[in-house]
Amino acid sequence: MKVIGSTIKNPEISEIIDILIKSLSDPFYENQKGLNVLLKTTFVHYIDIPALSLVVPIIEYALKSRDSEKKQDGARLIGTITTLIKDSKDILPYLDALLNGLLIALNDPVSEIRSLAAKATGVIAKKLSRQNCDPLLNRLYSVLNNPDSTSIERAGAA
Repeated sequence: MKVIGSTIKNPEISEIIDILIKSLSDPFYENQKGLNVLLKTTFVHYIDIPALSLVVPIIEYALKSRDSEKKQDGARLIGTITTLIKDSKDILPYLDALLNGLLIALNDPVSEIRSLAAKATGVIAKKLSRQNCDPLLNRLYSVLNNPDSTSIERAGAA
């Protein structure tokens, strides 16, 4: 982790690297600390691929968590992080992990989590080309068109 951390060019991420590594090494106890420090960080520089390799697993864990606060923080971070990526190609290796987490959050019973996940999904869709968004859109359309989908699932997909 320290080797990856040494290649990060984003100065804001470099300053909090130790907290992020702790959050990755013990997500059950440390994930919220990683989320909090990322949310409190004022980013002024683009986020590079090595920084994403540390940040995305923290967000993914939060989105898959049962904890509502973690899910909300994870969805907020996706929007922030996505806008800070200079080239949309940089997010492609992490797209499946982020979209799977967002799909879980879009089906959450808490409406605020669904709303934040929908906004984050929109930010990712704006950043990516149509071709890269097709798998996500197809999943959402299939939920909307499935008569067996629950009202919560339809609300999240909408």
